[in-house]
Amino acid sequence: MSEFRSSATRRDGRRRLFFATVFVLVVIALDMFSGGSVRATARSLTARVWSASAYVRGAVFGSGFFSSRASLASENAALRETLARYQENAAGYQVLKQENDSLRLMLHLAQSERGITAPVVSSVIASPYGTFLVGTGTTDSVAAGSLVVTEGGFVVGTVSETASRTSVVSEIFAGGSSVNVLVGGAAAEAVGRGGGNARISISRDVSVREGDPVTAPSLGGRAVGTVGKVVSDPSNASQTIYVILPVNLASLTYVYVIPRP
Repeated sequence: MSEFRSSATRRDGRRRLFFATVFVLVVIALDMFSGGSVRATARSLTARVWSASAYVRGAVFGSGFFSSRASLASENAALRETLARYQENAAGYQVLKQENDSLRLMLHLAQSERGITAPVVSSVIASPYGTFLVGTGTTDSVAAGSLVVTEGGFVVGTVSETASRTSVVSEIFAGGSSVNVLVGGAAAEAVGRGGGNARISISRDVSVREGDPVTAPSLGGRAVGTVGKVVSDPSNASQTIYVILPVNLASLTYVYVIPRP
C-alpha cells in the first residue's frame, strides 16, 4: 500500500514539473514571437508593484501612524525632562527659603546675645554617641562648654571638643546623660533618651501639662525642651514626664553657638 502511494506521488511530481516546463517554454516562445514585449510588460508590472510598495511604506512610516507614535514619544520625553528641571528648581527654592528663614531667626538671636551662627556639618542623628559637628572652632573663639542653641533658642548641646574651624557638640539629651531642670516650678532631673528626648520622674503633686517649658538653671535658665506627654498612675506617688525638643534634629542646618562666660 505504501509503495503504491509513493509511486503515485512520484507521478504527480513529474506531471507538475512537465506542465511547469511547458509553461516556461510557451512564455519564451511568445516573447520571441512578440519581439520582447512579454519581458517589457513584466518589467513594467514589477516596477509598478515596487513603486506602490515604496509609496505605502513611505505613507505608513513617514507620515502615518508610526510617525505620529514616534513624534508623541519624543514630545513626552521632552516634557518629562522639563518637568524634572522644574521639580529640581522648586526643591532648590525650598532649601534656600528654609535656610533664609533659619538665618533670619539666628540674626534675631544675635541681636539679643553675642554668639556665632554655624552650619551643622554632620548628621545629628547619625552618631551613636549623641554628638554632631558644627562649622566653627577656635578661630572664632569657640571653646569647650559653649552653648549650642536652635533658632528658637532651645539648647541642644554644649561644645565638648574644638578644632580650628570645627567643633564637636554633645547633645543635652544624649542617651544616658542627665541634666538638672525646672518643670512646673519644681526641680527635677531629666535623663536623656537620645534624639532630643528625655524622661523626668517627679511628684504627682506638681502640676504639669503638655507644652509646658522645661528649663535648665545650669545653662543660664534657657529652655531645653517642652513637655510632650505626662503619664500619671493614681497608685504611684510620682508621675513620668516625657520631654521633647520642639524641633526635628535631623532638619537642623544652622545652630547658634554662645560662649560660656
